[in-house]
Amino acid sequence: MKQIKHWKNTSEFPDAWARPCVEWLLSRCEWHGLPPFIQIQRGIQTGASGRAYRSHVFVRIRRRSPRRSFRETRFKWDGQPHEVRNAAEAFVWILGHELHHASPLGQQEVRTLAHSSYEYRANLAGDRAVEEYRAGAGAKLRHAYASTLRRTRVRDARRVAAAQAREARDSAPETRVAKLREQAARWQTKAKRAATALAKIRRRISAIESAALRAAKRGAP
Repeated sequence: MKQIKHWKNTSEFPDAWARPCVEWLLSRCEWHGLPPFIQIQRGIQTGASGRAYRSHVFVRIRRRSPRRSFRETRFKWDGQPHEVRNAAEAFVWILGHELHHASPLGQQEVRTLAHSSYEYRANLAGDRAVEEYRAGAGAKLRHAYASTLRRTRVRDARRVAAAQAREARDSAPETRVAKLREQAARWQTKAKRAATALAKIRRRISAIESAALRAAKRGAP
């Protein structure tokens, strides 16, 4: 499966599901070279739109609106019916469509075919992606997403438990006394070093004063 290196997702679809889904769609395109920069944003209205270039694919999609969720939708383009049953299938369709445009084959079609022809082929690519998603790829992606969520929950639970254990251990009287004793020992060590340094400084001061006094006596008439 092709790995995405440049990715930005600010939509309602979680990265743990959206990114593997786009990587699966890329693998369908038989992509050669570096994948494009994939940018997915939350749409203003329920629906999907996008733009595709050789190095950049931009999609705007909204998972649900305040009044209704994504529901079964049929629409036509050049007389060809297209159907999505939910927001996930809409995501697959629009990304399959735009990634086909951005693929080497899609770029060749853009250069050599009329607009209606290459849009028709991209629509068919979106239809085939939805069919494969329904046939089994969607179940695999959902299973991988559920596994990721379980691992994340277990990791977060372990972190919370470890933090609570540290807090309980640190708030225990024995721990607090032990920490204070360690601080007292450090300060005691510092006090001994300071006393030694002060003694050395005093000896040097005494030596300098004694030398100055002897020099003064030798210079006296």
